[in-house]
Amino acid sequence: MYGINKRTLFAVNVGVWLAALTSAAAVAVAATRPASLPASPSGLDLQTSIECAPEAQALSVTQPTVFMPDDTIVALRPTPGEL
Repeated sequence: MYGINKRTLFAVNVGVWLAALTSAAAVAVAATRPASLPASPSGLDLQTSIECAPEAQALSVTQPTVFMPDDTIVALRPTPGEL
């Protein structure tokens, strides 16, 4: 049987903790990031800089809505002999 030496176990433990701390820092940075985009340096508004073709029109076709009923999952409790 192959045993893990203490130095290898310590290195793996440090690697796992380092990955966890890096992930937590990335989540913290993403959570504190502002939701809006910063102003453009040229001073142009993003909405005014987008050009649409004049012949582009919205479709007036309505899509059918599918209503699905809620499902209930029923399971029987196993008896101790079945486990």
